[in-house]
Amino acid sequence: AEKYLKEALDIREKMLNPQHPDYGLSLRNLAFLYLEWGKLAQSEPFFKEANENFLKQIKSFFMAMSEKAQADFVAIFQNFFESY
Repeated sequence: AEKYLKEALDIREKMLNPQHPDYGLSLRNLAFLYLEWGKLAQSEPFFKEANENFLKQIKSFFMAMSEKAQADFVAIFQNFFESY
């Protein structure tokens, strides 16, 4: 599974870009794989980058939300990501 998740990440990075939501999804998938295997140190950088990707998506796709609503939304997901 690791080989295919890394290939998907590489393809999405090249074909889309690191700011694309699907690239972030690939990061998250790889992070969860390592977490499932008990490789916490290996999963952490992928979770952090996926989190950063997601936060950028919130700011660009949810521009119609007030700053407070964005901050509340971000706080929920930061707590989620930090719990891993």
